[in-house]
Amino acid sequence: MSGLLAELKRRNVIRMAGLYLVGTWLIVQVVETVLPIFDVPNWVLRASVVALAVGFVPATAFAWAFEWTPTGFRFRRAHRFDRASSGPSHEDRACPVRYGARSQARH
Repeated sequence: MSGLLAELKRRNVIRMAGLYLVGTWLIVQVVETVLPIFDVPNWVLRASVVALAVGFVPATAFAWAFEWTPTGFRFRRAHRFDRASSGPSHEDRACPVRYGARSQARH
């Protein structure tokens, strides 16, 4: 269970879920205040709340699968191990010059 929680934190799913809930609450408050002024039927408020609630699932799935970078959204790859503690990878062993530069940067 702690592994799942750590992965959710690493992928910023928990942060996104919190922001989504706060944003949804704010939107519902504004809609609930503004709609009666325009004599809009009550079903519009209910439909907006349902739509925002249903949108939570795709939003969390999007946060799990993609990462927001300065260049745009990028698909995330599975994180299998901690590279810093695992030693040189196959790529690093194939190119010792690059591995040497990386090891100097770590110290």
